[in-house]
Order: sequence, then structure tokens, then C-alpha cells
Amino acid sequence: MTTDARESDSFAALDAAGRAAAADVARRAAQLDAWLALTGQGPVPGALVRLPMLSGSMAPALPCGCDLVIDPLGAPRARVGDVVVLALDDRLVAHRVLGWRVRGGQRWLLEHGDANGRGAWQPADRIKGLVVGATQPDGRELPPPYSRRRALGGLWRHLRAHLAPASRTTPPTFDPGI
Repeated sequence: MTTDARESDSFAALDAAGRAAAADVARRAAQLDAWLALTGQGPVPGALVRLPMLSGSMAPALPCGCDLVIDPLGAPRARVGDVVVLALDDRLVAHRVLGWRVRGGQRWLLEHGDANGRGAWQPADRIKGLVVGATQPDGRELPPPYSRRRALGGLWRHLRAHLAPASRTTPPTFDPGI
């Protein structure tokens, strides 16, 4: 092989590496834009946004590593069985809606990760988007995340965990949350 051929191969490899790095920067920029839009720190786009699922709390419906397709304007449409994105402290969390209630003039939702033991009551204004779809890392689409059956199962697990006695010597207590 001549020097020119080796240089050509080196340039092709550098060019491919440069394109891969540029694609990674573009992907990360899109994720930052989505984060800013969903946390209210930037303009809400009219289009759907994508963010990766970084935990297994919604497995098996939404496995770790899949990309969530989120409608930032879909929060008012959320119903029992939907998966919503919530702003909790400094992070975004995707969990299923198990129920709704109004208390003190404020709307609250009981949210729960499908793989978690119990849910938590959150103010509805923490909802930043509605998960309308998801794709595997290889590009295959996952089934729609809405499931009333999973919501009922999650509610049952939440109530069992909530009503279970802390120990055999302590009588069970009931604290309905909020």
C-alpha cells in the first residue's frame, strides 16, 4: 500500500469519527433542549421531544435505555394509566398515573413506577409532559405506554405496601398521603 492510500484511509477514519462526534453533540443538544423545555427553563416546542429513560423504574413497559417520546403540551390530557414526566427536585421522572384527587383546591396525582413498590402523591403542576411513545435503542418502537391494567396493579401494590405493618409488634396504620 502506498503512503497516499494509507493517508486516505486515515482521513476516512478521521472523517467518520468526526461525523460520529458531531452526531453525538447534536443528540446531546437535542436532549438539553428537551430538558429545558420540560423543566420550564426554555421555550416549549410545538413538536414532540425525546429523552432517554435512564432508570428501570418503568420496566418492563419502558426499559432503561429506551427513548421516550414526550408531548410537552399533553399534561392536561393525562388520565389514569398514562405515563407522565414529572419534575421532581432537579430531575425528570417518568411514572404512571394511578389516580387523581383534589385537596385544598389543588389537583394531586398518585404516581408510581411500574417496577417500584409504592407510589407517591405529587401536585399536578409538576407534570411536564405526557409520554406518547418510546423506541428501543435499535430503533424498534415499543407498544404505547398507556395501560389501565398496569395502573390498577400499581395501585394495588401501593395500597398493600402502604397498609402493611412496619413490624409484627406495631399495629397497622393508615395514612392516606396528603
